[in-house]
Amino acid sequence: MSQKLLPVLGISAALLLSGCGSSSSSSTTNNGSPSGNGGVAEAKTFSDQAITADDGETIAFTAYTPENPSGKAVPLILHGHGFGLSRAKNLETPNPLEAFTTKDVSGDVARQAWLDKGYYVISFDQRGFGDSTGKISVMDPDVDCKSISSIIDWAEINLPNLKRDNGDPLIGSVGLSYGGGFQTVCSSVDKRFDAIVPLATWSHLPYSLYADSSPKTSWLDVLGIASMGNLEDYLWPAFLQANSTGNIDQSIIDKLAGHGPLSYCLGERSDGGTLSTADALFIQGANDILFNANEAVENYECWTGQGRDTHLFVQREGHILPLLQDAGEMILFGTDETLYCDDQQFDTTTIALGFLANKLMGEPQQDLPDVCFSHAASQQGRSFSSVVRGGTTTLLPASQVIPGGAAYVINLLQALPLGTLLEVLAGLPGET
Repeated sequence: MSQKLLPVLGISAALLLSGCGSSSSSSTTNNGSPSGNGGVAEAKTFSDQAITADDGETIAFTAYTPENPSGKAVPLILHGHGFGLSRAKNLETPNPLEAFTTKDVSGDVARQAWLDKGYYVISFDQRGFGDSTGKISVMDPDVDCKSISSIIDWAEINLPNLKRDNGDPLIGSVGLSYGGGFQTVCSSVDKRFDAIVPLATWSHLPYSLYADSSPKTSWLDVLGIASMGNLEDYLWPAFLQANSTGNIDQSIIDKLAGHGPLSYCLGERSDGGTLSTADALFIQGANDILFNANEAVENYECWTGQGRDTHLFVQREGHILPLLQDAGEMILFGTDETLYCDDQQFDTTTIALGFLANKLMGEPQQDLPDVCFSHAASQQGRSFSSVVRGGTTTLLPASQVIPGGAAYVINLLQALPLGTLLEVLAGLPGET
């Protein structure tokens, strides 16, 4: 059985873009010295917090304190949500909506890190979503990553048992899609990240959204709906150009190129920024048509090129367009619960949490392959020491894809049985 997440699409937009339930617990802010390293007894609590960004916008997050009567030093896990969603405000007893929107590997890792491992966890609203204000800038290093750094600054002051190594806090992170993007980009801006687990995220946004000068109009429609009209002003022309002419202004493409880790990997940044120093576990979907496996391979090779301990699992699912794409049991996004690598099986949540525990606390972990291509349907997979290239080219039969917002209605009608379709058409109002 696969884990499922249904982000914003059509009639579900209003439901999933509504805020999640607020927490019922509160924690006491500790304004102690950031040079500390444990020793304060703490009870399991969580509280909603808000700080002010450099530009005056609000950054909202929920801070989870673990049960820690001995005051041992523990790391912090940052949890980021997908595009169009919002933070986890109650990982212990979530309401039905919140339970649904956080039921994925990243949400499970955050929950278990707090409740089972006893780590600090902060789940935050990305800029322009949930209770965080401001326009959505799609992971601008100068905007979004400054907000992330402010959250870490807050944690250094207010989490008394935050574990440190030579004075630096031990920070891990997890999140899928947009929640993966904050990790790769912002860990390149702020080197306090020690281990990251990005699921189904990008390497280079121009390739993700405009590969070979062909805009992914269906996905741009979904993202436009999910933004609820709150995108930065310069981004709207790109959406309109994509749907009307198919040509996006080069200045927008160039700007978005700086919103991905590839720009740091290639050393092409005018600000001199360099790639993240965090160890990384990448999990990506072979059937993902928004952020495809090529992007995960690119990220994997960038990180290994920097000498970081890096692993790549390519599994079956990913970002899936319903009605336009037939891929397993997924609705819009999914991650296989079990990964198959030669004669080994891995629980996806377990290896993600185990990777963070190993890097942050030195806990033993099941040996992971460097690269694994897993296919859950056949319960088979292959492990490699690097990404293998080459092979034969296979031509696939063409399929009709109708771009634009009308695609969902048209393809839904095409999928209906003939009798049902005739009944629907007969019920439409005629001319008067």
